[in-house]
Amino acid sequence: MIDGASSFGGFVQLHIEQTRLVVSDGANLRLYGPGEKHPAKHQLYMELDDGRSLLCTIQMYGRIWVFPEEGMTDNA
Repeated sequence: MIDGASSFGGFVQLHIEQTRLVVSDGANLRLYGPGEKHPAKHQLYMELDDGRSLLCTIQMYGRIWVFPEEGMTDNA
């Protein structure tokens, strides 16, 4: 379950249960509806329970981090 999102500087942080997904500037997140056509090339693909898809594509210097939330502060 995606519990929330926040931003800081050039980063977007998704709170996914006990995990954080952080993307930097140059990483493009996009939410697609059920059955909606999405790019064949992507660096991250998450299919959600309701049929939607969250995709991330990277341009040049973009980055994706995924790590456990345990021990983190809100500024991490």
